[in-house]
Amino acid sequence: MADLIERFKESLDKGMNVVSVKSKELLEVTRIGTQLGRLTEAKREALAELGTIVYAVYLAGEASLDPRITAQCAKIKEIEEEIARKEEELKEVRREAKRNLGIPLCVECGQELAEGDRFCRACGRKVE
Repeated sequence: MADLIERFKESLDKGMNVVSVKSKELLEVTRIGTQLGRLTEAKREALAELGTIVYAVYLAGEASLDPRITAQCAKIKEIEEEIARKEEELKEVRREAKRNLGIPLCVECGQELAEGDRFCRACGRKVE
């Protein structure tokens, strides 16, 4: 009987040791995983900032850049120009809709005019 109790005690001690080791492992894995996540995000932000700086240098023509960087910057510039065209196209669609609804618009900037406005609130042009 004493032998049975001793084996039970050893088994219980072994189980408690396993639980202790596994819980410490889980805590450390979680702590290090959190740190890795923060570091990965910091790296992503640093790379984005580096890209912004390189692109600004490219636009300013301040330095000779590797042809791969120049090609990528040119691609970004083309995308920016297309974005600007699409934004203007979107503004024109909205202005056209307002005109079709009979809403008065400034001939200079396209800003919507309120009834009785004598000057455009956006650009200051006299309303005709």
